[in-house]
Amino acid sequence: MRSAFSTTKQAASFALLLLLVLLSPVLVGKKVLPSREQLYDSLRRGNSPFPWIRNQIFDEQSDVDIALVGSSHMLTDINTPYLQEKLSERLGRPAVVRTLAWAGKGYDPLYFIARDLLAHRNVRMLVFYDETSTKPKVQLQTWFRFGEDSALLSGLPCREQALLYFASILGMPRNLLSLLRSNLPAPVIARDNFWKLESNAPDPATRCGDVRMDMGFSTSQDKAVHVAAFDPFAPKTRVRSEDVLVYSTATRSGFEFSRVPLPAGQAIFVSSRS
Repeated sequence: MRSAFSTTKQAASFALLLLLVLLSPVLVGKKVLPSREQLYDSLRRGNSPFPWIRNQIFDEQSDVDIALVGSSHMLTDINTPYLQEKLSERLGRPAVVRTLAWAGKGYDPLYFIARDLLAHRNVRMLVFYDETSTKPKVQLQTWFRFGEDSALLSGLPCREQALLYFASILGMPRNLLSLLRSNLPAPVIARDNFWKLESNAPDPATRCGDVRMDMGFSTSQDKAVHVAAFDPFAPKTRVRSEDVLVYSTATRSGFEFSRVPLPAGQAIFVSSRS
């Protein structure tokens, strides 16, 4: 078999290049990394309103009464404008309620987005929810940057440390490119409304960050059918809203909790105090 390198010098040069790539997160350090704003500007819009999230973290400066932070359940399950309206009535002043949510579960985006939000805005109440997640979010190479987050590796098993470190290697080209050419922030409200096409929903930026879908169920691949309007249905039932079971000492027997341990690579984002 033919050798991959013609000379020892070529082999040594390749080995040096590979070493520089592997050590790039350490060599670059924290001071050379682009700003956190650049991180959000590099994320695609798609089914996650990252331009809205970026705007709420870095551009808006008012205090937030309630921040709802989490993945898709938080994105679609709470009527944020309604909550803001009712809280305003209770407080006797205009309240500020914001949803910062995205598609796909994982504690890593929850940790980094909540940390960025709390670093830039005064939040009176932060609401998030617990979810089972056995693997990191696909954008881990964007969220975790070794130069500023290496302290998170302390105490983790070697496998989890390696996962986070190599994620920072994968994100290094984008970080370095952002130093040479800044990412332009996307419009907060999309020109072509992804949400209208996919879910018959208004842009989250027009609803304090939430997604209100008005879409009927269909297995058809035809877009016109796929986003057919929802047909309201009122079931005949005697169940009342006050019958909903709320966890307490008196009702704990009515709840069952999973005993499956959270992977260390996800638990670190739940327990970290940095």
